[in-house]
Order: sequence, then structure tokens, then C-alpha cells
Amino acid sequence: MHAFLMPLSLVPSKRSVILQRIRGGGGVAAHLAALGLLPGTRIEVRHNDHCGPILIGINDGRLALGRQMAEKLSVQEV
Repeated sequence: MHAFLMPLSLVPSKRSVILQRIRGGGGVAAHLAALGLLPGTRIEVRHNDHCGPILIGINDGRLALGRQMAEKLSVQEV
């Protein structure tokens, strides 16, 4: 059975997900890796109002991601 993947931009606030895949070129993947976003990383969606940036928690830190960047991250609910 395959897990259902969805873009990070669709995950509601207060949910935890695991990053499974990054869609985009090597530059996008390298930029996100520098921020600590690698496949297998647990992400806590702290705030997502579905129109502005998404606030996430990773590795004891916080990040704000633009919606277009969040669309490139395929995640699976924990």
C-alpha cells in the first residue's frame, strides 16, 4: 500500500507530516537542504491560513515558507 502524498501547502495548521519528496531542480533541493528540509524530516505545520506564508517547525527551529515553495514539498501525514 502506497502512502498518500500531498503538497505541504495543503496541510492544515497543527498537523505533523514527514517530508517525502522535493519537486524542482537541484538548486531548489540544495536551498531547502540548507534550511534543514531533507526527505525524512518531520515538519510541524504551525500556521497555514491557505493564502499567505506557511509557518513550520523543524529541528527545534521555525521557518516561514512561501506558498510556491511549499507546493514543491510532497509530504505524508504522521
